[in-house]
Amino acid sequence: MEAQANPFVAKRLEVQKAIEGVRTAILELEGRLNGLNERRRMLDFWADAFGPKGLKNYILDTRLQEMTDAVNQWVKLLTGGTFWVRFETQVMGRSTGRLANKLNIRCSSTARTGGLVEAQLQELVGRSEGPGEHGGGLRAGATAGGPSPAAV
Repeated sequence: MEAQANPFVAKRLEVQKAIEGVRTAILELEGRLNGLNERRRMLDFWADAFGPKGLKNYILDTRLQEMTDAVNQWVKLLTGGTFWVRFETQVMGRSTGRLANKLNIRCSSTARTGGLVEAQLQELVGRSEGPGEHGGGLRAGATAGGPSPAAV
């Protein structure tokens, strides 16, 4: 009787080679994935650095007091010290109740009655009053000393 070769030995070797090939492919893909994750972390860093909460806000925050002082110096000269401006870089969200990074310009003045009047610049600029509707304020192009140059 002749000894027959086990047919499963060859199949087992074939499967083991396939498993090794898959393990090698997994190791290569893991290395590639690690490289891509490292690249993503670097790109996220730069996206944050140049995004809305990054460098722009850093520069604005470091120069804000200097800008406020310069603006208020001119506003004081123009209004006799009755108006002043405050720049804010964070505002409280109305619906979320959380701080958000947003440039907000607050304009304040002492009222004729001696009280304090304060408004956001958007509220002042957004009014649709035409010249003379409420009798107050300057018309576009007018100066504090008289009518606009075009009206003369």
